[in-house]
Amino acid sequence: MTNPLLLAIYLPQFHPTPENDAWHGTGFTEWTVVAKNRPRFPGHDQPQLPADLGFYDLRLPEVREQQARLARAHGLSGFSYYHYWFKGQQMLERPFNEVLHSGRPDFPFSLCWANESWYRRWETSVDEMLIEQQYDEADDLEHIRWLINAFQDDRYIRVHGRPLFSVYRPLSLPDPKRTSDLWREECVRAGLPEPWLVGFESYGDMFVPADIGFDASADFAPHSFSRLTPQSTPPPGCDPQNRVWEYADVVQAFASEPQADWVRYPSVTTGWDNTPRRSDGRAAIIRGSTPELYATWLNRAVQSQSDRPDGIVYINAWNEWAEGAHLEPDAAHGRAYLEATREIALAQAGTTGLADPPWADVGPPTSTEDLYADLYEKYTLLQKRSSGYQSYLDRRLRILSEEHAREMTDQREQSRILATWALTLEQRVQERATDDAAAARAPETSRRHTICHGILHVPKCAGASLRATLAAIPGCYTGPKYFDEAHFGSERLVEGVGPANSPQIVKPEELSQIVATHRLVIGHYSLNSLLQAGCAKVSFQLREPRARLLSVYRFWQDNTDAQKADWGLWGSELMAKSDLPLFEFLVDPALLPALDNQIARQVLSNSGTAATPAHGADVAELTRALSDRLAVVAWTRQSDAFFAKVAASIGETNPPPLMRINVTDDIRDAQIIDQATLQRLDVLTATDRLLLDALSDVSSLPARTPSDLDAEFEETASRLGFTIR
Repeated sequence: MTNPLLLAIYLPQFHPTPENDAWHGTGFTEWTVVAKNRPRFPGHDQPQLPADLGFYDLRLPEVREQQARLARAHGLSGFSYYHYWFKGQQMLERPFNEVLHSGRPDFPFSLCWANESWYRRWETSVDEMLIEQQYDEADDLEHIRWLINAFQDDRYIRVHGRPLFSVYRPLSLPDPKRTSDLWREECVRAGLPEPWLVGFESYGDMFVPADIGFDASADFAPHSFSRLTPQSTPPPGCDPQNRVWEYADVVQAFASEPQADWVRYPSVTTGWDNTPRRSDGRAAIIRGSTPELYATWLNRAVQSQSDRPDGIVYINAWNEWAEGAHLEPDAAHGRAYLEATREIALAQAGTTGLADPPWADVGPPTSTEDLYADLYEKYTLLQKRSSGYQSYLDRRLRILSEEHAREMTDQREQSRILATWALTLEQRVQERATDDAAAARAPETSRRHTICHGILHVPKCAGASLRATLAAIPGCYTGPKYFDEAHFGSERLVEGVGPANSPQIVKPEELSQIVATHRLVIGHYSLNSLLQAGCAKVSFQLREPRARLLSVYRFWQDNTDAQKADWGLWGSELMAKSDLPLFEFLVDPALLPALDNQIARQVLSNSGTAATPAHGADVAELTRALSDRLAVVAWTRQSDAFFAKVAASIGETNPPPLMRINVTDDIRDAQIIDQATLQRLDVLTATDRLLLDALSDVSSLPARTPSDLDAEFEETASRLGFTIR
């Protein structure tokens, strides 16, 4: 058995060129489309972003050295650099030319001629040709004479002592036999062995190499996928024009492919997803790639070549970031694919008696470049360790300092409010004593309040501040029975409320008694519960519904496990889910009853029930039916004016200042709100938004433009640590 060469295909595109500046805009590189890509459906693994090497520039020799060190340390035999030749004009040539002329990095390489015309596919059009691939005999001669300079390099990879040269689309050559004969003759004339010519089966075109004057063919994953395995059904939300395969199916299909009667090299790919280049919905996507499945595929490919003296396995690719095929470390998997490659290479070396392959221990650096790279790597590791600890200390100190500052601010505000309230407390006590004495002399039936104002507390709509302030005003009910069953979203969750909090759930007859003996009642009730209990009018505050859901999410994240556990099944489900990323929190079926259009459920649903009202025109009709029972409806940004009107409605001419408590602003983790999450937020607030429109027509709620509501949502998202993309 032998050790086949493991060659990673290398894209030299990551640096600005005059041509790309002219065609795509100044500074354009492959990174441009990689970084701006976004998920096209829920669960889509995009964007794929680099980790260890960052958004590098291949004009820098340090970058090329780091790439070679990574590749060598993880079992790769060399790079197969893409080479672009258009009748004497080279494209993207600078990185390889500097590798060739500088002698660095000291890492084996070969060339692959990517012989196809270029089109403006970045803007989704394939009609505009940028540069055409043309052929003739004179150009074949000029081309091979340039290649001979590379073939003569000591680092150039050889098979049977012959320089390895591959062609991406050999069948595009007008006369491949004539071209290959000319290349062989010119190499011999220059004192070199004939090149070992490999033709890739690009776009699934199989051929017998000898028929076109080549020595071997090579599969080019993923072009043969459609030939070997059927497409899978696109996931929900995916553009139906996209072609989707499952990575596990691809691995199995290649494992069962029969051997050819000629020298044919396998290829494997870490994955494939060219949505960065295909924003028009005609992308090819392989889902479900993992380092373990990749290792299985690579191992089978290596085994298929282990009995050949000229064995090669091509890995597509080292750095095809815009096509989702890269061995280089990324933000999601780190070095996992490189480590899998190393494990397979080590295992193969062991089976051939080579216990210590040359790359298993790179050894001490010798050249200046290697010394610099080694020192840089160790310095970086030291900085990670020290800065990580320092960052932790800084972060803890900052959090503690911020918490202390918030507590001090809250305490000062509470002290100010209490001092103001204390000035009139004695007068109020005297007034209440007078009222109580008069009530005691009145008949029993007259002791009931003839008018009670209901305040509907919609969660995360500034109700906690209002409740705390009203608690100091005589005749205002602010608990403890603060919830009705509609608040929890389902009967199952109501029944599961913990014993510590179940006394806070009010029954209809209890709420009627509370309304009869108070002049104002506030709570997490439904509007109909308040009306049926006897409230003459109902008021409430609202905010932009999507922003409210973000605050709900952060609120439950900020609660301690003990606080959540007190709420029994309801709290335990939120406790189990609130550490999920936002999108998963919003789509979890167990949480749907509590999250789905909660504003509309509280305002429009039947008394005490958990059902969300119908969508569409019914919302406007239901809202109009309630219009004569609505007192003050306002936005949370109008909290002071809202409180003043509510206080006036119950005869409070000198109310205390409105408190500010329970403001959700802690940020546990920064998160991205992608298009899939935005769509989910829209679904969960669709009826809420219809209700806002209807209320602006029939109540005191001021109308707001969509752009104004979007601005509130974006401001809330930013304050709570979310980035919208």
